[in-house]
Amino acid sequence: MTGLLHRTAIVYDFDGTLSPGSMQQHNLLPEMGYADADIFWQEVKALNREIDGDEILTYMHLLQQKEGDHMSKERLASHGACLPYFAGVDDWFPGLASTGKQEALN
Repeated sequence: MTGLLHRTAIVYDFDGTLSPGSMQQHNLLPEMGYADADIFWQEVKALNREIDGDEILTYMHLLQQKEGDHMSKERLASHGACLPYFAGVDDWFPGLASTGKQEALN
């Protein structure tokens, strides 16, 4: 090993991969007043049909529209910290980091 670390990124589609369901349904949507997350997603689908847009961008727009300045990086991080993970996820990332160091990846 040369001591040089190669910058590497692994990207996950979080919803349904690391955590059950959509990550918004666990605490963000209930805090916004949606006891049933399906109601929010129905609003997203209706707006998306109306504007013929991309559903992911539409839901992000709707979150920002409904929450305005309350939707901050810190608020999203606090919601993310409370998400339930599938079994094994908590152990996955430390192991992945260890393997990355062994392979000279940063």
